[in-house]
Amino acid sequence: YSTWLSKLADINLRQGVAYGFWNFSLNVLYHSIQ
Repeated sequence: YSTWLSKLADINLRQGVAYGFWNFSLNVLYHSIQ
């Protein structure tokens, strides 16, 4: 059970990092276009 929980947390963490990275990239791109 704990391994499944840690695996789920790891996936959530990676998704969060990927989302934050894309959000930051799009934000920089948007401001550079302005």
